[in-house]
This record gives sequence, structure tokens and C-alpha cells, in this order.
Amino acid sequence: MWLIAARKLKEHDLPVARGRENTTKFLVEFALKSDSNFAQVVEFISEMNFVIKAGNKSITFYEPYNFENSEIIKHLSDLNTSDSRFSKKYPLPLTDTELAKVGSTPQLTHIDKRSDGIYLVYCTKRTTVREVELPESILNQFSDIKLSKVTGHESIDRQHFDTVFIPTDGNIEIRIDTSGSLHVKEILSAHSQIHTAFNATCADSLGNHVLGPIKNLFSLIDNYYKAKKEGIVEELHFECSTGTIRREILKRDRKDLRTEEFHLAGKSAIKAITPFRIGISWPRKKSEAAISHPSLLLPGLLKMARDSVKFPLYTAQIENAESEDDFNFVLDKIRSKL
Repeated sequence: MWLIAARKLKEHDLPVARGRENTTKFLVEFALKSDSNFAQVVEFISEMNFVIKAGNKSITFYEPYNFENSEIIKHLSDLNTSDSRFSKKYPLPLTDTELAKVGSTPQLTHIDKRSDGIYLVYCTKRTTVREVELPESILNQFSDIKLSKVTGHESIDRQHFDTVFIPTDGNIEIRIDTSGSLHVKEILSAHSQIHTAFNATCADSLGNHVLGPIKNLFSLIDNYYKAKKEGIVEELHFECSTGTIRREILKRDRKDLRTEEFHLAGKSAIKAITPFRIGISWPRKKSEAAISHPSLLLPGLLKMARDSVKFPLYTAQIENAESEDDFNFVLDKIRSKL
């Protein structure tokens, strides 16, 4: 989230210092200098609100349970958010120093009621572990052993802005903030974490949970593959009728794998293919010179292709949306097929 915030600050010609801590301090000082400066900061915060609710998100869809959507929205609208470090800084992220002082339990930080429904924002500190290559100076300490490199594990704390959206009608959506390149297991763990937190919120407010059956999205993969005029397929994993597993990625020049010559030639040589993972984008004209490419990833696995009832696909990932309109455009593509 900090990387996105830093980029947005530069786009708005706002001060960016070394790290979140100094930047936040400079931003407050800048805003207080004049009305025009304050207006710039307000516009930046508006864009950050978009990133929080509709940035890069992994989404699961649930049928409402026990209550009608309108009743859920009515009760949750009256909730008070926790008086936490997160809520005091929202929509800005905490500094590294502040983040080190909070726990890893999701905290309800912000509630936004709109005409289309209500958004509950949960802030969570998540720790990811990454393998890093250690400097050559450490490698030289093992001169008696033949080593080409030495690696270690680095723990990184990040603040994530996860959202639960309850529309006026339709499925409830849990949207996990995937900034920071979360791994698959980390994304699934985050979904479980926010599912639990939201259930607890509803139990306190309504006396019961409201999340019903979760939607299996696996059938959407084949639907998109067969819809030749729907977007541009840039990634495709599939099993051939011969038993071969293929993985194709074609993001250069924005060409569509469904009509790419090599893919068509290979497909014609066998009886059939069964897609189990697909990445698709939609070019959207923003102006005469600018085109956005919001994308959808349905990250299925081979075992799902063989039995999608036993091994369902629950998550869809929306990426590269440059506006809330971009995000909702892709989201509506999913909703229309559920």
C-alpha cells in the first residue's frame, strides 16, 4: 500500500520524503500551509479511498444468510469503528514505527455507506517472509566451502486494507488487499481471517452471522475462454486431451492467446483442451492518448479441472484498475456470470 501511496503522491505533486514516517509528517505540514495545499491533499486522500476499496483485490462472493441485505446494511450503518491507531490515520497507512506497535488481529477501521451498499474496511498487519540473497561479504566468510550464493529469510510487516462490501442487492463480497505480492496461501489465510472478523462484527451487531454459501467460480474459466469477443486472454493454463499440461503467457503487444497462431495450431492437433487458470484484460479508453487495462485472474489448479465440486475455486483477482470505474467494470463481468 505504501508503494501505491508514494506513486499517488508524486502524481499529485505532493511531498515524498524518505519512508512513510517522514512523508506523513511532511504531508501534514504541507496541507496546513494554504487552502490550495489542503485541497491537493484532500484529492489525494480521495484517490487513496479508491485504492482501499477497489485496488488490487482478491475477491470471494457469499450469498446473504439469515437477513436481507437491507437489514444487514441498516444495522452495520450504526456501528462505531474501533478507536485504534489505524482509524486515527485512515486512509493513510501507519508508519513503520506505528505498525510495529499493533497486533495482527484485523480491526474495523472505517465504514462507508453509499447508494449501492455499505463498505466495511478492516486494517490488518500481516507479516510475510521472503527469501533474500545475502551480500558477498557474508559469502566470503565461507571461503572453505564452494558456494555461489547465501540466502536468508526476511520478515516484512505490511498494513493491508481489506474490505467487506454488502450491496443493496446480491452477493456479499470479501475483498482482500493483495498489494505486496501475497502468495496464494497468504491470500487464502487472509480471506479466512477477514471472514472470521466480519462474522464477529455481525454477531455483535445483528446477533448472528450473515455469510451464506460461498460461490464456486471455476466455471467462469471455461466461459471466458469460449467467449471470443470478451477481453484479451493473456494467460492460460490447460490440460490437453492427450494428458499434457500447458502454460501459455502472452502479455507482449496485448495479443489474445485464443487467436494466437501457435495456440490454435496446437489445439487443432488434439481433440480438446480443459482450461483451469485464465488471465484476461480489457482495454478501456480513458482519453485520446491513454488506455487502461484492468484485468481479471481466475487462479484455478489442475485438480479443479478434474473435479471442481470436490476442489472448488473461490477467489477471483482484479488487478491494474486505474479507477473505481475500471474496477467495477471487471467486477460486473464476474457478477453477471454468478
